[in-house]
Amino acid sequence: MENPSRPEPSALPSSSPAKFGPYVLDSRIAVGGTAEVYLAHKADGASNDRLVVKRLLPHMLADAEGRTMFEREAKLHAAVTHENVVTVYGSVITETGEPYLAMEYVDGADCFRLLRRLGQEGRLLPSGVAVYIAREVLRGLASVHSAADGAGQPLGIIHRDVSPSNVYLAKDGRVKLGDFGIARSTNRGGIRAPDGTMLKGKFAYLAPEQVAGDPFDHRADLFSLAGVLVEMLIGRPLFSGSGQLSVLLAIRDCRLDPLLEAKGRLPDGLFEVLETALQRAPQQRFQSA
Repeated sequence: MENPSRPEPSALPSSSPAKFGPYVLDSRIAVGGTAEVYLAHKADGASNDRLVVKRLLPHMLADAEGRTMFEREAKLHAAVTHENVVTVYGSVITETGEPYLAMEYVDGADCFRLLRRLGQEGRLLPSGVAVYIAREVLRGLASVHSAADGAGQPLGIIHRDVSPSNVYLAKDGRVKLGDFGIARSTNRGGIRAPDGTMLKGKFAYLAPEQVAGDPFDHRADLFSLAGVLVEMLIGRPLFSGSGQLSVLLAIRDCRLDPLLEAKGRLPDGLFEVLETALQRAPQQRFQSA
């Protein structure tokens, strides 16, 4: 990807829509440390379908590493085509030199917002719904982990950020895994493990081997999803504490106290499935999605 010295970003839309490449950005729906996400539609009027445009923040446009990460996200995400993974329509650079991703818009909510709303109302997600969501994400992860390049060579993609905010729930019942921003990539942000290793991903959903700074593979994603499933079932994160360090240590030592406390309330057989999925040693877990 060409890396201009310092391209001038196009104006950000405020209360009114603004044209951006072949799209019209209607409203900003999310912003992070490196990128922002907009609800958009095609400018040529060929379709009224809504989509999502993800673009780098202005201060990241001249950051070579940030642009490389963005490009890598586009390639890895676009390599996966599955009904349980958010679809990438394309990755393009505008005339002003801004890279962006055009992606499927999932009309609904993410799992984080659903769990927060249920928590505010003092309710739990029905166990059958929680298991359905987890099974659908597993179908998506199976496709992610088995993705190959044009020559049929395995890409070895690890999502590395399987967490409630990256599980999208459509109004029609579809479940999709999204956000490949740190999939098999480096990240300048983040926190460090107890041994000083830089961590990537939301720390409460990391696997023990990630926290310990050990080599890890796709089975870390499966551990993370098991943690998400437990949270859906019990209404609170599996690993929690008074601070980041206490959470990381709980993960490192694989302390499953909240799950053990809820054992008697779970459907028959589900505790045993989760216990296997949450084994500290990757070789003792389920080996594939």
